[in-house]
Amino acid sequence: MNYRALLSALFALTLSIHGISPEGATIVAWRFEHDDLSYLQKVVDIAHQNGVNQIQLSGEIVNSVSAVVHDPERARRIRQVTLSAQQKEMAVYLSIREFQDISDGEKISLDDPGFWGKAHERYKALHEVLPEIDGLVLSVDSVELSIFDSARIQSAMNGAARLSKLVTELDTVCRELDWDLWVQFPEVPPTEVDRIIQAISSASKSVGVIIPALPYRSHPDAPDHPAIGRFADRRQIVEMDLGNTHYGRCLIPYCCPERVSRQISYALSKGAAGAVARVDCGHEHCVGTPNEVNLFTFCRLLADPSTTIDRIWTDYLQMTFGEKEHKNLRFCLESTGEIIEKTFLTQRLPFLNDESRIPDLKAASKDLESAALSAWIPNLKKNEVLLKTITPSVAQSMVVEKDEAVAKCLEAHAALERARASAQIPVYIGLSAQLEMLEDAARLWRDLTDAYCAYQLWKQDSSENRRARLALSHQQLSSWLRYLRSAYGEGHPIFDADRLDNFLQQIAPPPPEPNPPVNPGPGGQPSSSPPR
Repeated sequence: MNYRALLSALFALTLSIHGISPEGATIVAWRFEHDDLSYLQKVVDIAHQNGVNQIQLSGEIVNSVSAVVHDPERARRIRQVTLSAQQKEMAVYLSIREFQDISDGEKISLDDPGFWGKAHERYKALHEVLPEIDGLVLSVDSVELSIFDSARIQSAMNGAARLSKLVTELDTVCRELDWDLWVQFPEVPPTEVDRIIQAISSASKSVGVIIPALPYRSHPDAPDHPAIGRFADRRQIVEMDLGNTHYGRCLIPYCCPERVSRQISYALSKGAAGAVARVDCGHEHCVGTPNEVNLFTFCRLLADPSTTIDRIWTDYLQMTFGEKEHKNLRFCLESTGEIIEKTFLTQRLPFLNDESRIPDLKAASKDLESAALSAWIPNLKKNEVLLKTITPSVAQSMVVEKDEAVAKCLEAHAALERARASAQIPVYIGLSAQLEMLEDAARLWRDLTDAYCAYQLWKQDSSENRRARLALSHQQLSSWLRYLRSAYGEGHPIFDADRLDNFLQQIAPPPPEPNPPVNPGPGGQPSSSPPR
């Protein structure tokens, strides 16, 4: 039995052993994106055994309303998953984006009654091919086309009024089709929150609202979303990303039950009826990985909010590793939270991180320029200012932070070695391999950060010292290309050599002067350790 299969089998027993508390949440939901029927059948079974009563199908599973309507095989897969879940008394919803079917460049008018007539017909066609589903989850956040896009979506209405109109129209057709409707609270700046609350509140009281637990979803220290608890007249649940889009995509461990606990406790204290967990991120998912402890925490606390974190850790470790003492294993897994955050955050900012991937140089500081994070966490404004103009001291502090992540990796691996005797062999081997990947990420982002800083310092002062310093960092980072291709192949979701190659080309130093100086200049040092 492999590592994933062993953890999945053990996890499936969890809440059936510990029971469901009657004081728990009324809605416990999991959301899936990965369009693989065997995977979905497996996780639906596990969801049922862990007290889940709502399934949301999203991402590549649905793709778009038109994709479901015009692709009989896609509809067949969704129907099969739906019927399987409903047999286990779980409601099934499709997550849709209203404007995902609009072709590139096409403009629409929300003030044209004909548009809404076509929208109604589209959902009636969806009902004809999938009458079994229980309802829809409307998302208005989209990289393709948003209702707030004033260029392609034309209307005399402002953004909040557009949303209100969309929710009302979709609710009308859902009532006609006997479908339930939820709307996801869009990702907006703090100044827009009250308007969005007003827009959703103007819709029928039967429409539920799904609010992100954190308003800035890619940052674990963002405050609780200010809309939580503001919908006393309707159902509300919070959404949590346990697929870890920005923190390793569940391919490397990020165990943070304390953060999960805090978010759930806050939501329930504000009157939320429950929560939905994003279980996967594309083809990567947390079931059968160390990150499953986050999903375990999610289910346990929604079942019984009085459960302590110590109890959760004790039960999870005993379930997974047996009835022995697990101090070292807990230290090992808990360490991954600090390692991941020091790796993928810089000075507490989401910097040099494109959804757990190596960024394009121009996109590296995208969040800094928009100041979107400091709008929610004002005390990070000073960090944004520091990272916009790199100095030698700032560069050194950035690299030191990454060195701390590497050092913590070594501590975690040492703890795992101390626990080796108490772990089942497949689990030990799997954890060891995961920690090696985590160390690779920490070391790679360490050298990526160092090279970025060297490049920014050279741009400020194109002296030979700075050029030589950049050349050293560039050379060290270049050695990762060969290693990534040999160890992870092509197109890995985190360790993508082509992305690294592009980054290296963007920061390539010019040729040296005829007589370069010996001292390569200040600003940190390239890694003394090559990739493993």
